Amino acid sequence: MLVDTLQGLLLVSVYGLVFTLLAKFAWGRRLLLANPSLFSSGVFTHEGPSKAQLAEATFTTTLLAYPAPRCSDNKAVTPASAATAPLAIAISGPEPGYVATPKIVLSLAATLLFADKRASPSQDTSGAAPALEKGKDSAGNTFRYRSAPYVLARTSGCCTPAALLGSGAALDAFVSRLETVGIAITGVK
Repeated sequence: MLVDTLQGLLLVSVYGLVFTLLAKFAWGRRLLLANPSLFSSGVFTHEGPSKAQLAEATFTTTLLAYPAPRCSDNKAVTPASAATAPLAIAISGPEPGYVATPKIVLSLAATLLFADKRASPSQDTSGAAPALEKGKDSAGNTFRYRSAPYVLARTSGCCTPAALLGSGAALDAFVSRLETVGIAITGVK
């Protein structure tokens, strides 16, 4: 959290202290829940954001990944063989809480739902995503879809989305679905 001024820091500290003290007691928690705007100078209220606030809010997140050094024949990693430059991507889209999160979750669910369940990950040797094709649904909305089935990287177990999708066509299908709903993923140089 970034607080620009000393006055802002003192204000945040006082509100934090009051909140901490009141949250320790049942009567204090009831008071905090009944009057959130009183104890936050109007920052928190019982009402959610307006449609105009949701429409104008956006987010951008930059992720850095440092590649692991690769060695063949169990040789020691030398500074010359170690990858030094991080890979960076930027993810941007509409308001992150109410708008983007459901779009991300539903895009991931659709990617998992429409994966080819008959093939195993070892049978998917293409490593590349099939071409994108455009189509229209019954309401006339344009969408993009993959013309050939893709296979998940894992077929069983308790996995994170990254482990399920892997780095092949399933990941490409997920990224395509995100782009279709207005969430952009771009490389950063």
